[in-house]
Amino acid sequence: INSSRTIDEAKLDKAADFMMEAQHVFQDEPGKLYEFFILLLDFRLGRIDLSVFKEGMTKLLKGHNNLIWKFNNIQPPGVTPLPLDDDGLPFKYDSAAFRGVWPVNVSSHAGCEGGVTCQTL
Repeated sequence: INSSRTIDEAKLDKAADFMMEAQHVFQDEPGKLYEFFILLLDFRLGRIDLSVFKEGMTKLLKGHNNLIWKFNNIQPPGVTPLPLDDDGLPFKYDSAAFRGVWPVNVSSHAGCEGGVTCQTL
Protein backbone atom coordinates (compact mmCIF):
# COMPACT_ATOMS: atom_id res chain seq x y z
CA ILE A 1 0.00 0.00 0.00
CA ASN A 2 1.29 3.42 -0.93
CA SER A 3 1.19 5.38 2.34
CA SER A 4 1.05 8.79 0.63
CA ARG A 5 -2.02 7.65 -1.30
CA THR A 6 -3.66 6.53 1.93
CA ILE A 7 -2.99 9.94 3.49
CA ASP A 8 -4.40 11.70 0.43
CA GLU A 9 -7.53 9.54 0.56
CA ALA A 10 -7.94 10.30 4.26
CA LYS A 11 -7.64 14.04 3.58
CA LEU A 12 -10.10 13.74 0.72
CA ASP A 13 -12.57 11.89 2.96
CA LYS A 14 -12.30 14.62 5.62
CA ALA A 15 -12.78 17.35 3.02
CA ALA A 16 -15.81 15.57 1.54
CA ASP A 17 -17.28 15.13 5.03
CA PHE A 18 -16.79 18.85 5.71
CA MET A 19 -18.46 19.80 2.41
CA MET A 20 -21.42 17.46 2.96
CA GLU A 21 -22.00 18.72 6.49
CA ALA A 22 -21.80 22.34 5.34
CA GLN A 23 -24.42 21.63 2.66
CA HIS A 24 -26.64 20.03 5.29
CA VAL A 25 -26.18 22.83 7.85
CA PHE A 26 -26.87 25.59 5.30
CA GLN A 27 -29.60 23.76 3.34
CA ASP A 28 -32.27 26.15 4.64
CA GLU A 29 -30.05 29.20 4.12
CA PRO A 30 -29.35 29.37 0.37
CA GLY A 31 -27.53 32.70 0.71
CA LYS A 32 -25.04 31.24 3.18
CA LEU A 33 -24.61 28.10 1.09
CA TYR A 34 -23.90 30.25 -1.98
CA GLU A 35 -21.46 32.38 0.01
CA PHE A 36 -19.74 29.20 1.25
CA PHE A 37 -19.19 27.87 -2.26
CA ILE A 38 -18.11 31.25 -3.66
CA LEU A 39 -15.59 31.59 -0.84
CA LEU A 40 -14.16 28.15 -1.62
CA LEU A 41 -14.08 28.87 -5.35
CA ASP A 42 -12.45 32.29 -4.96
CA PHE A 43 -9.73 30.81 -2.78
CA ARG A 44 -9.17 27.84 -5.09
CA LEU A 45 -8.86 30.14 -8.12
CA GLY A 46 -6.46 32.47 -6.29
CA ARG A 47 -8.84 35.43 -6.25
CA ILE A 48 -8.38 35.78 -2.49
CA ASP A 49 -5.47 34.90 -0.22
CA LEU A 50 -5.49 32.63 2.83
CA SER A 51 -6.12 35.44 5.32
CA VAL A 52 -9.20 36.69 3.45
CA PHE A 53 -10.42 33.10 3.02
CA LYS A 54 -10.05 32.35 6.74
CA GLU A 55 -11.70 35.63 7.71
CA GLY A 56 -14.67 34.78 5.49
CA MET A 57 -14.88 31.22 6.85
CA THR A 58 -14.70 32.52 10.43
CA LYS A 59 -17.70 34.79 9.82
CA LEU A 60 -19.65 32.23 7.81
CA LEU A 61 -19.12 29.30 10.16
CA LYS A 62 -19.62 31.28 13.39
CA GLY A 63 -21.81 29.32 15.75
CA HIS A 64 -21.22 26.04 13.91
CA ASN A 65 -18.38 24.60 15.98
CA ASN A 66 -18.61 21.16 14.41
CA LEU A 67 -18.05 22.67 10.96
CA ILE A 68 -15.19 24.81 12.25
CA TRP A 69 -13.60 21.75 13.85
CA LYS A 70 -13.89 19.82 10.57
CA PHE A 71 -12.49 22.79 8.64
CA ASN A 72 -9.52 22.98 11.00
CA ASN A 73 -8.90 19.25 10.56
CA ILE A 74 -8.39 19.58 6.81
CA GLN A 75 -5.87 22.40 7.06
CA PRO A 76 -2.19 21.70 6.42
CA PRO A 77 0.14 21.52 9.44
CA GLY A 78 1.23 24.92 10.69
CA VAL A 79 -1.91 26.78 9.61
CA THR A 80 -3.50 28.62 12.54
CA PRO A 81 -6.91 27.06 13.17
CA LEU A 82 -10.13 29.04 13.18
CA PRO A 83 -11.37 29.82 16.71
CA LEU A 84 -14.21 27.61 17.89
CA ASP A 85 -15.60 29.74 20.69
CA ASP A 86 -17.00 33.25 20.69
CA ASP A 87 -14.20 34.22 23.05
CA GLY A 88 -11.67 33.38 20.32
CA LEU A 89 -9.97 30.71 22.40
CA PRO A 90 -9.24 27.22 21.07
CA PHE A 91 -11.96 24.58 21.35
CA LYS A 92 -12.59 23.48 24.92
CA TYR A 93 -12.74 19.69 24.73
CA ASP A 94 -15.08 17.82 27.03
CA SER A 95 -12.77 16.01 29.41
CA ALA A 96 -15.25 13.11 29.64
CA ALA A 97 -14.43 12.21 26.04
CA PHE A 98 -10.82 11.68 27.01
CA ARG A 99 -11.71 9.55 30.03
CA GLY A 100 -13.71 7.08 27.92
CA VAL A 101 -17.03 8.19 29.42
CA TRP A 102 -20.08 8.75 27.24
CA PRO A 103 -23.33 10.41 28.42
CA VAL A 104 -26.29 8.07 27.91
CA ASN A 105 -29.44 9.78 29.24
CA VAL A 106 -30.66 12.39 31.68
CA SER A 107 -30.70 10.78 35.10
CA SER A 108 -28.14 10.93 37.86
CA HIS A 109 -25.37 8.38 38.15
CA ALA A 110 -22.39 8.20 40.48
CA GLY A 111 -19.26 9.53 38.81
CA CYS A 112 -21.07 11.64 36.22
CA GLU A 113 -21.79 15.33 36.53
CA GLY A 114 -24.74 17.41 35.48
CA GLY A 115 -27.43 14.79 35.98
CA VAL A 116 -26.47 12.54 33.07
CA THR A 117 -25.96 8.82 33.22
CA CYS A 118 -22.56 7.89 31.86
CA GLN A 119 -21.37 4.70 30.33
CA THR A 120 -17.70 3.73 30.32
CA LEU A 121 -16.52 2.74 26.87
